[in-house]
This record gives sequence, structure tokens and C-alpha cells, in this order.
Amino acid sequence: MGKDDFDLGEFLQNDDESPLHIPENETKASAELRKTKEEAIEAKRLKDKIVSLVSHDLANLQQGISGYIDILKGENLSTDASKKIIEVLSNSSSESSNLIKAITKIGHIKRGDIQPKQTFLNTKSVVERALKSYLDISIKKKVSLLLDIPLQGRIFADEILLVEVIQNMVAHAIESSEEGDTVKIYVQENEPSTIRVTNASDKTGIDMPAGLSLARDIIEAHHGELIAGSGDTNGNQLLAKFPDRKPNVLTIDDNELIRKMLIEYVIKLDANVTEVESGEEALGILQEIDGDSPIDLVLLDLTLPGISGLEVLRRIKYHPETTKMPVIVVTGDESVETREEIFRMNADDIIIKPFNDKDVMPRLRRFLG
Repeated sequence: MGKDDFDLGEFLQNDDESPLHIPENETKASAELRKTKEEAIEAKRLKDKIVSLVSHDLANLQQGISGYIDILKGENLSTDASKKIIEVLSNSSSESSNLIKAITKIGHIKRGDIQPKQTFLNTKSVVERALKSYLDISIKKKVSLLLDIPLQGRIFADEILLVEVIQNMVAHAIESSEEGDTVKIYVQENEPSTIRVTNASDKTGIDMPAGLSLARDIIEAHHGELIAGSGDTNGNQLLAKFPDRKPNVLTIDDNELIRKMLIEYVIKLDANVTEVESGEEALGILQEIDGDSPIDLVLLDLTLPGISGLEVLRRIKYHPETTKMPVIVVTGDESVETREEIFRMNADDIIIKPFNDKDVMPRLRRFLG
């Protein structure tokens, strides 16, 4: 066999994952072969890593599902108990599906195919959803879970991936805990975009175990950082630090009083506001937006001088760069025809004038976290 000949069998059977030796005077064909082999080894390493990281999470979910199925097979089960078990099984099934989605998504992210689909989320709601799968596990191990997150806490992240990060962190905190320990999940007021997970175990520090690599990859894809170390007690601490970002809201209304009222509501949610009086001004701003200062929500009056609110809505929703931009229409027209037209043009919500806190705040929180 010549120096440039390629033994496919030897190539496929070589599982040595140590760095490849680079010979002197390497030919172009040999260099290309070496590069191909290095890429194949790295792909195998990544595949093995992903399988290792998620197998224990899937195993936990499957164990819970199997256990509850066995209970359902038993006798003398009340209707309420049956409903509760079915609810747990449904939640476990949903979490399994979301975990698979997270695995698929992080694989695409690492290859550069997609970016995390970040939105403003209510931190407490996401954490509560993530913990559902671990309540039974913590009870069986006699480890308490303590949640201390502000009701209106906000974080900018991909929801499916954030759930996986939280579950990954909590699972390792529970595993490193002893019977009677408490795992605390909390957010400090001065760092609203950092989720902390601590336990009070006497075991030595978490030291970034391999099982947290998936969480770290997800956080880094969000341009954040995962930190492991000593907690504010004698136990261990994990910090998922996501970048802080305030929402940017564009308010479009020719009535100054209405604009000021809407701005007051937006400011209560700690968001930045840009206000304009006409459709022309709004479209000018939207044409100039960039990745550093995106518009996260538009509050749009229908009755505007010049370009109408409906035309502004049409241009926003039919332009590929702004089509996913949330738009809440603000109008005094309560007719069924107007509502149908608004939603036919893909408006995301509607606020009817005159409005109050109960009308406005829930709708704003839906998009601003």
C-alpha cells in the first residue's frame, strides 16, 4: 500500500481518541485524510457526550412513569388519586418530549444551524415547571426543594433550553445531597438574570461535574456563563448567569394622553420605551433597528394620521425581518369586524379603550416577562 493509500477498515475501526500524530512531510492527501479522521473522532466524542449527559435524565423520567403505572395497576385506588397519577404521567411524558427537543436544539446550536429562540420569560413560572419532574425524586431521597424567586422575576432565554438547564442543575444538586439536606433554587435581587442552585451537603464542592456540560453549552449559547463553587452556606452552589437585558417597547399613538398612560404601564415592568405619534415615524424606526437594540413589543393605535394603524400592522407582519415582532393593537373600536380584521393580519393581542391595569398589565407581561 502506497503512502497515500487509504485503508477504510483501519480508519473505521480505530477508536483511539488521543490527538492524532502529524507526520513530517505530510502530503496533501494525507493531510485531508487526517483532518477527516479528526472531525469523525470529534463527532463521535460529541455524540457520546450528549448520550451520557441526558441518559440519566431520561432514565429518571422513565423510572417515574413506570412506577406510577405500577401503582395504577393496584387495587383500591380512589378517583382523585388516579387523576393525580395520570397528571404526573402526562407531565413526565411532556418533559421527556421537551428534553428530546432540547437535545436536538443544542446539537443544531453547536453546529451553528440555529440560535436560541430567546424571549422574555417569567423566571418563577419556568423554574416551577422545571421542578415538577424532580419533586418525587427529591421526596424519595428525603431532600427538600426550596424555591425563592420573585413573583415578577424576568429572564431573557430560550424556554425549552432554560428548563433543561434548571433540571440539569437541580438533578446534580439532589444527587450530591444527603438525606435531610435542602436544595435551594433562588434569584438575588441585584442579579435578576442569574439562577442559583445550592445545597447544604457536607460533600466537597460541585467542581463542574461532566453531567453539567449540557447546561454549560446551553448557557454559553445564550452568551452567559455557568459557575460552580461554594455557596453562601456550607454547601455547594451552581450559578446560571444569563445576560441582563431590558425589553424595548415602541408605542405608536397620536394621542399624547394615551401614550403617557401606556408608557407608565411599560415602565412599571422595567422596560425601555420609544414613543412616536405617526405610522411614518414608527416605520422609520423599525427600518433602523439592529441586533443591539431590537424592538420586543409594539403598542399600536389603529387611528393614526397619514399611514393607518392597519397598514403599519400589515407592513410589520408581512416583512420577513419583523414578522415575529409582537404587536398589541390599542383601539376604541369594539366591533367584531375590526377584531376579525386585526387578528386576520396576525396581531398578537388587543387592548380596548378605555383601559385599566387589569386590561393592560397581563397582556404586557405576556411579552415582557
